[in-house]
Amino acid sequence: MKTLRAKGALILSFAFTGMPSIMFILLGVYEFWEGDIKSGIFYIFILPIPCILLGALSGIRIYRTHWIRYGEGKIIIRRVSKERVNGRPVGKWENREDEFMVQEIESYGLAWQILGHYVEYHLSSRGKVTNECFFQIKGGKQVGFEMMYYTKKLQELFDYIYDETGIEFKSKSRKH
Repeated sequence: MKTLRAKGALILSFAFTGMPSIMFILLGVYEFWEGDIKSGIFYIFILPIPCILLGALSGIRIYRTHWIRYGEGKIIIRRVSKERVNGRPVGKWENREDEFMVQEIESYGLAWQILGHYVEYHLSSRGKVTNECFFQIKGGKQVGFEMMYYTKKLQELFDYIYDETGIEFKSKSRKH
């Protein structure tokens, strides 16, 4: 079985915490330029460390708890999310792991564009960049996961599903 890791979470975490770190370092260089050695050392060596650690810890946490395995006729999706009731998150964060056979998939695609709502509440749902993929499983079960964590390797999963079932990834509703 192949495993897709949430490498995008590491990239995003370092990007969001790297920007303030760079700003602090530039401010430290400016302080050195102005002759204030103590402030320069503080801005270059002290302030960026918590930012970098925060980015590393949050990225690693998501990387460890989010993955997708596929092959041998099945898919396993591991993530941390909350239930959604009437569009709002409810309950505690839960480690979820869903396993289903590829042949059980009725459809899959972008949740908001196809369903008009998201299936689950993800860590990234707090912002406006949520891009959730959902799987509609026979029996009515829906499984969602955040796509932005998986970079470009996600297309391999979609190709695998298409090869096994003939079902294509849906990104726009056919109602329009």
